[in-house]
Amino acid sequence: FFSMNDIEAQVVSTINVLHRLSVCVEGDYVPALSEDVLHNTLDELLKNYAVLKDCNAPQEVPFALLDFVDRGENPDGYLERLTDECQLAAQTANAKHIAVESFRDSIQRCLGDTDFFAAPDPQP
Repeated sequence: FFSMNDIEAQVVSTINVLHRLSVCVEGDYVPALSEDVLHNTLDELLKNYAVLKDCNAPQEVPFALLDFVDRGENPDGYLERLTDECQLAAQTANAKHIAVESFRDSIQRCLGDTDFFAAPDPQP
């Protein structure tokens, strides 16, 4: 099981290997390219791939956060949005609590009012 830092380091390493490979194959600057250099770079890429293939993100990281970051948004923005949603949910729950208390109090007043249950006055 890998930490997020381990996964990040492995991804960065893979990106660096891909860049070196790209420079070796397509770049304007071609270092002394030998079969050994090319094979070693490809071997390193395959090793990185094998490690990344077996990596799983820790379960404590919400996938919504990973999606948020994948869209290029700041993780702090995800935290702010989550905090706002929690505060809104707390405000809604508090408003429901007040409404239920008010309804309960109204019912209790009605039940205590004997005129409420009296027969209506006959219309003249």
